[in-house]
Amino acid sequence: FMLALSRTNTDITIRYCIESSLHLMTRPKELAHARWDEIDFKARTITIPATRMKGQSRKAESEQQDHVIPLSKQMMRIFRELSKFTGDSEFLFPSNIKIGQAINSQSCNVAIKRMAMYTNGERVIDEDNKPVTYKGKLTSHGLRGTASTALNNELDEDYDVVENALSHKTGSKISQ
Repeated sequence: FMLALSRTNTDITIRYCIESSLHLMTRPKELAHARWDEIDFKARTITIPATRMKGQSRKAESEQQDHVIPLSKQMMRIFRELSKFTGDSEFLFPSNIKIGQAINSQSCNVAIKRMAMYTNGERVIDEDNKPVTYKGKLTSHGLRGTASTALNNELDEDYDVVENALSHKTGSKISQ
């Protein structure tokens, strides 16, 4: 997938958004609308405000919680690189179509659908000699599921840690 992402002719901003979603495991809309002022480079965190989080708007304001995500060295590098392209914008991932706004949360899905698949460094070709793409096989939200599966099954991570990383509720009302 990373090879396909590196070889796609999609806008650099969209590529960085897709790669960031793999690292941060955020919901597509939460990341697509992220702002530079939500990143604390000193503390190495990004804070997704409760107002942009799924399910938070239904809660009383006093019960809403921001989602603070620690940034890995890789994410710090990605954000530094991204800032060269979008650092003068309010948004990490500004729209090229609607100036002054963030990208549409579906932009990453459109890019993923068009990406050619690769195996062993070679583009996968179907029986009609056309490139096989991720259309119908993967979505930007599906990247969260991929991360969850990898962390829970393959890396044997603690379930509650993974669920917290995904900003899911864990445990009973008593333990929350």
